[in-house]
Amino acid sequence: MGLGGLQHQPRPGREPTHSQEVRSALISLALQKPRSLGYPFELWTLERLQRAFQERHGIYLSDSTIWTRMQEEGFRWKRQQSRFLCQIK
Repeated sequence: MGLGGLQHQPRPGREPTHSQEVRSALISLALQKPRSLGYPFELWTLERLQRAFQERHGIYLSDSTIWTRMQEEGFRWKRQQSRFLCQIK
């Protein structure tokens, strides 16, 4: 195909379900502190982010969609850690 073979060609596969605006809105929401938006918690969990996005934008995003979009943007989910102090008598 020569130099013409280097040009982008239509690719097979399904079109994205959500627009770039929806993706941007999700990332924007995730970057904000939940308390500053009036929520009674400090950190986002997958369920909290999902619920907040649906409340604010009227769009339901599946767990896997949120997980994928966040990973594409470089976010990493971390487990919440608890510390237990034990006193020995």
